[in-house]
Amino acid sequence: RPGEGVTTDSEQKVFKAAVEGRPIFYAGTLSVSPSYEVPGDVDFNTGNIKFNGHVIVKGNVLDDFNVECRSIEVQGVVGASKIKCEGPITLRGGVNGRDRAEIETKKGSAHIKYVNQAKVIANEAINVDREVVNAILWCRGRIKAEKIIGGECLALGGVEASILGSELGVSTIIEPGADYEVRKIDNFLSDLGDQIEKILRPVQTFLGDKARFKSLPDEKKEEYKKLLEAFLTAKEKYVKLSELRQATLANESSQPVKEVIVRKTVFQDVFVRTDLCMKQFKKQLTGPVALIEDVDSSTIRPARYVPGKGVVDDEEAES
Repeated sequence: RPGEGVTTDSEQKVFKAAVEGRPIFYAGTLSVSPSYEVPGDVDFNTGNIKFNGHVIVKGNVLDDFNVECRSIEVQGVVGASKIKCEGPITLRGGVNGRDRAEIETKKGSAHIKYVNQAKVIANEAINVDREVVNAILWCRGRIKAEKIIGGECLALGGVEASILGSELGVSTIIEPGADYEVRKIDNFLSDLGDQIEKILRPVQTFLGDKARFKSLPDEKKEEYKKLLEAFLTAKEKYVKLSELRQATLANESSQPVKEVIVRKTVFQDVFVRTDLCMKQFKKQLTGPVALIEDVDSSTIRPARYVPGKGVVDDEEAES
């Protein structure tokens, strides 16, 4: 289908660019996005960038500078910065985030050289050419990386890597088949639950005891009435978020893939968990291997994995 900046003939067989820019094909629609090129770094000379099109950064994105756009390609390194996109993200020099970088695409995928101490969120896949170190990766597609050391990887479409963890036993959390949108809601629900508990703590002794409440001074009565109103408001939010959680689970467009493919090594202190199962690996495991659910035992078990065939039993592997 023709999108913004594209014209077509009556039979939709010939498409032409109506404006200068970068062609983008997404969800069956061909469009042309205007481009903005930064010849050097994103720094004090450029300031923060907000552009409704494709951004090309020839240099680096320095610490504490932000970029908002439809899609982006950075040829250098991204520091402790925030990059927010509608579409695809390509970071050819990697990310050194210092636990402050946030990289997010609402509709596309992310392709990054390496990720160090950063948070990356993608609606589709996350592909990392080299290592992921002490980072948080959330996506609704598949995470692929050479090494994943420390941090947390949550991917609705499963996880694939050559190496998980390190010889030093760094705690590494892998959650295949999990939806980060649900995780966001769970985090809100947890914070809201703590807020409700804090509100109720000073007034719970008076709930259901009208005589005791009437004996309080007027100032205290007003104070507790305000707390009760705050409780009812928080409770309403909690119910709505719970309903949103159920709706999100029901509307998942992709089937959860609850498997982790490891081509070489799983080191100790790697945690793999799903909504039903969990396992902490206490000994080194050599691949290629698939880590899959064993619901009957509520654990994650290693299964034989053959490249090109997937998870197979011994007879299939030999054939």
